[in-house]
Amino acid sequence: MRKIHVLALFLMGAVIALSGCSKNVPPDWYHVTGSGMAGDVQTLGQARLMAKRAAEADANRQLLEAAKGVHITSNTTVEDFMTKNDYIRSRVEGVIRGAQVIDTRYNSDGTCEVDKRIDMNQVRNLVR
Repeated sequence: MRKIHVLALFLMGAVIALSGCSKNVPPDWYHVTGSGMAGDVQTLGQARLMAKRAAEADANRQLLEAAKGVHITSNTTVEDFMTKNDYIRSRVEGVIRGAQVIDTRYNSDGTCEVDKRIDMNQVRNLVR
């Protein structure tokens, strides 16, 4: 009987340690608002779904940029002391896990806004 209790306590401790609860660290929420608009669609329902999808993608991009940073490539051409051509490209790649949708709003102009948040403590633990 005693072996069962010791094993149960060990398993409970392992679960708590793996879940991160043993650190007793409050969440460090990072909030973003993604915006999106549908392209050419047939119905109001399609427009709302596509706008929401675009807004979620924008919010995920913003979360990923905050977590990993952004790679910027820039090229500027100057002629006669004036900018002739300015090319700037940004890129970010990665995976976002654990982001939570807080709110979704459909605006009268056909756009959609999605509020999302992520606990940056979890992001820091995954990046380590």
